[in-house]
Amino acid sequence: MKSPLRAMLLFVLVLSPLPGWALDSAKPKIFKVHVNIRGDQEIGADFAKHLQDEFRALTDVELVKEKPGWKVDMITAAIRNDKKETLTYVVSVLTAQQFPPEYWNGVYGTVAESVLRRQHEQKDNGGKLFPPDKKGLETLKAAWTTSPARTVLDLATDDLMRQQGYYLKGEKDLRVLAKDIVATFDKTHLEPQRKKQ
Repeated sequence: MKSPLRAMLLFVLVLSPLPGWALDSAKPKIFKVHVNIRGDQEIGADFAKHLQDEFRALTDVELVKEKPGWKVDMITAAIRNDKKETLTYVVSVLTAQQFPPEYWNGVYGTVAESVLRRQHEQKDNGGKLFPPDKKGLETLKAAWTTSPARTVLDLATDDLMRQQGYYLKGEKDLRVLAKDIVATFDKTHLEPQRKKQ
């Protein structure tokens, strides 16, 4: 009698729709973020836990140690009185973004546009403008996007980050401080990228 009941229960579980939390966890992570915390070691572990909880609430963010798209570097400090009681917490926050391969394609576009303009502006001895060599430019594009030199460029800039923001934030509660920092990071840096997708 137990086995038909188990089979029916298994059948219902397999065919029933997944609950909302299961669907959320199946969403792909879009943003890979590395968080680095330095400074006051007495508050570091608690602050890291609060940050992790706040980042976990963002369903499209994955905290990683290698190959991040974003880095958030923080230096923590606790301001204390003479009795060593904490008055407030202060965090310095620096955000940086990985140079994406698309950036270099944009560089190619700028170079290509300059080459076309320069070709057109050059004159032959008779004072007539040269027509731009669009076919030659297509060859240049292929060389830029698929050549071994491009691979070398991508490897050389693999760890290159560009600074996106820096600020100081103070708060009396570490949990509120972590929540504010993650909310600011999300609103300032990730939300605009979500809108582009």
